[in-house]
Amino acid sequence: MKRLVALTLSVLMAGSLLTGCTASESNASDTNSGGEGEKVQIRIMTRASGTQPFDLAFQDMVKKFQEENPDIEIIDESISDEGSYNDKLKTDIASGDLPDLFRIQGSVNLKPYIESGLIMNVDEILESDPEWASGFAEGSFDKWRFDDIEGTYGIPFESYPMGFFYNTELFEQAGITETPETWTEFLDCIEKLKAIGVTPISLGSKDIWRAGHMQNAIMYRYCGVQKVIDIGSREAKWTDPEVVEAWQKFADLVNMGAFTPNSPGVSYEQDKTDFLSGKAAMNYDGAYFVGEVAESELDGKVSVFPFPSFEEKPEYADNYRQTLNAYLLNAKTEGAEKEALIKFVKFITGKEASQYYVDKALYGVPRTDVEIDPATVGQLYTDLMALNELVKVPGSDAFDYDPISSMQDVTRNAVVSIFLGTSPEEACQTIQAEIEDQEG
Repeated sequence: MKRLVALTLSVLMAGSLLTGCTASESNASDTNSGGEGEKVQIRIMTRASGTQPFDLAFQDMVKKFQEENPDIEIIDESISDEGSYNDKLKTDIASGDLPDLFRIQGSVNLKPYIESGLIMNVDEILESDPEWASGFAEGSFDKWRFDDIEGTYGIPFESYPMGFFYNTELFEQAGITETPETWTEFLDCIEKLKAIGVTPISLGSKDIWRAGHMQNAIMYRYCGVQKVIDIGSREAKWTDPEVVEAWQKFADLVNMGAFTPNSPGVSYEQDKTDFLSGKAAMNYDGAYFVGEVAESELDGKVSVFPFPSFEEKPEYADNYRQTLNAYLLNAKTEGAEKEALIKFVKFITGKEASQYYVDKALYGVPRTDVEIDPATVGQLYTDLMALNELVKVPGSDAFDYDPISSMQDVTRNAVVSIFLGTSPEEACQTIQAEIEDQEG
């Protein structure tokens, strides 16, 4: 077994298996284990603790669930900041105190957790409630099913394409009459926006995922999703010429001044403000941003277009960056807590809650039994979700396909390093070196 996987397993086993209990198991012997007249407690840890539209909508649904189920208490330990969330999750895993419901970014990297018995196989839940299960879009669960492991290990809750939101008034001022479809047209668009004195693309890479999302989009359009999958299975390398060429495309944007000045020192909150205040003309983002546009002065002045394709790479014109994430359930949760957990996860991923996320937060959900009414959700949300029609080969974050957990930070930091003068070749070598160091 590779060294990193072995290390991960040893930590997981020491922290969870040898400790021998999770929050739900320890609750079984205290006053909150669901005895007569007592509430059953379940702990959840999501990223929905902030004030973004989806966060508030999710919190509404948690409150509604508890009102309808007074015998169940939801202990919500959600953390919106990605870094803080990941740190807390690592601590919980190491201490054997994993929440009943949580999320881990990725797919292939979940295997050590599954093999250690920490993530629940949800096949039985899906089979026991076909009405709820049949509402999910086809293929929604594929990311959490593996050829070499039996079962399904996640329940999807969000799904949407990424796109370039753009200020229509600034585009008009720059003389841009049509949105760019190709990379050449995109570069021309950037030059025209620079000429009128605005930042072409708001991107603050202090939150490193922002730069990561942009580079992933370029990779899939230039190299194809399968290339990234092959890197994860070690059939290809980050240093392969085609991959380095894709990274050069990102470097070209940096060098031509396409992004927010001093990007590594600018947060996502600031780069959103730059776009919503008219200082930047474009923002590459997802469905969670639609609600913020709708609540701003730019409402009605923003539209969206898909990430441009490369003329020299027509074979990848249907490969596209798409977000799909799932809730994971603690395999150690048993008894009354497990029953409550299943009831809760079905509620927050079901038709009613999902419709509320769409209508209230303009969020992307992986269900086909919700209505998307332009009169309710607006044209911007409708147009963004229509980009799904372009996606034949979806790709999520590149590190989702890699078994090494450190690749999340390593790949994203490598992208940010381009802003600091690192060459594409050096950045790719750094990522490949991490793999070789971890796996020997």
